Amino acid sequence: ADEEVEPSVPLRFTVLASKAGQTLVFTCLTEQGVAQIQSVALATTDDETSILNSGAVAADHYQGPEFVELAQDLQYAYQNFLEQEEDGVGITEDVAAFIA
Repeated sequence: ADEEVEPSVPLRFTVLASKAGQTLVFTCLTEQGVAQIQSVALATTDDETSILNSGAVAADHYQGPEFVELAQDLQYAYQNFLEQEEDGVGITEDVAAFIA
């Protein structure tokens, strides 16, 4: 019997990647089992509690350009960093599908 797979509803989530007192804040959206980056911002590790509570960087912090406005190679590098398990964050397709 064929089971119908319900289409997943896109889900927004935030990923923090911290190193040496700096934090990259990725705002992502799951789409068909893949984490798509919506925005990237830089914060300090002191801001992490606020970010975790609100799910975003404070509005008074510099947010940078829209992700889609970044150079294509930079978009690719951020997406690659988000997905890599070894040297990156590790949000693979399996993890994105689990989140969704």
